[in-house]
Amino acid sequence: MQVRLVVMLRDLVTTAPTSTPEEPKARPARALTDPARSDGRGVLALSSAAYGGFLGFAIKRTSRSDDDRLLYPLMAVGTGLGLGASLIAADEWDVSHGEALLLNAAMTWPTASAMLISDGHHARPRANRYAFGIAAGVGGVGLATLAVSQAHVSQGGALIAHSGGALGTYVGAMSEYLVRGDLDPTPNLGLGYGAGAGVLLGGVLATQLDPDPTRVVLVDVGAGLGALGGAALGSPLLRRDATPTDKRGFIAATLVGSVGGATLALLATRHRAPKLGRVPLPVPSLLGFSPSPSGPAPIVGVTTGGAF
Repeated sequence: MQVRLVVMLRDLVTTAPTSTPEEPKARPARALTDPARSDGRGVLALSSAAYGGFLGFAIKRTSRSDDDRLLYPLMAVGTGLGLGASLIAADEWDVSHGEALLLNAAMTWPTASAMLISDGHHARPRANRYAFGIAAGVGGVGLATLAVSQAHVSQGGALIAHSGGALGTYVGAMSEYLVRGDLDPTPNLGLGYGAGAGVLLGGVLATQLDPDPTRVVLVDVGAGLGALGGAALGSPLLRRDATPTDKRGFIAATLVGSVGGATLALLATRHRAPKLGRVPLPVPSLLGFSPSPSGPAPIVGVTTGGAF
């Protein structure tokens, strides 16, 4: 009897379905903090607050009011409105450092361009230049907003826009000096048109290129140092009885020095910009041989290549 009971228990154990407890599913790892949103908030807030203060100042000057008690309240209100608008925009959209810097360039350089052009054309009353500056700045911000909504803008690209404005201002001024052959009057027209054209070209390039920000800064430094060196070499032409030709020679030496400095800086920092590739340089090469009555004649030419 006991043997039969043991056999039955054995058969029951061996035929019973075996089930293993399911292992608990591993929970996906959660980050301790959410990813940062609008990392360009600080740059955008500073730019908008400063431009809002300028708007208050410009409104006061354009109105031609003699009551100075209105100046600081208007500047305070403009600063507050600019700061509030930037914070709302940063909460609604993800604004990067590059996009904030591009918006800063779109505020600054077109405003300066319009005011300088107004001065160059001797617009009257002179306070109207602030109205022209406000209109140009608002238009620049509109174009920059359209650009960042359609293309990605990196920090290096935004710095190209600032560099375009600065270098355009410099080239425009030197070009007007070169045409006039005189260094005495302030070249407002050259400064204004150069700033506008430079920031426009730089803004277009900002949406197409992604350079290293350090390389952009170093190229600007190279252009400045080259201009200083060219001016030093051409300074003997600025004697007291200097003719317009002598002054034009000094200006040309300064321009050539700035171009040379920028080119050297661009070549010296090419290893810092793998996304832009290296500048293709022509190299003399032996392309082959051509048959001739006196024997094979070498074919010498120039080859070039590089990464883009």
